[in-house]
Amino acid sequence: MKVKGSKSVITDDENKKFLFGLEKNKVVAFDDLSHWNFNGNEGLSASNIRILEVSPQEAMNL
Repeated sequence: MKVKGSKSVITDDENKKFLFGLEKNKVVAFDDLSHWNFNGNEGLSASNIRILEVSPQEAMNL
């Protein structure tokens, strides 16, 4: 989990655990999130990503 050109917000070990379903889901927030569409391609851009200390259930209730 990272923003292009920056260091991951979780360790390589946590990344591997997340990939194999051994790590719980994380709730993240993005700064300056924007959606773009160009020549039929689309994506998201952000300036920063942060892991929030809330559970997925708590996030759904916000």
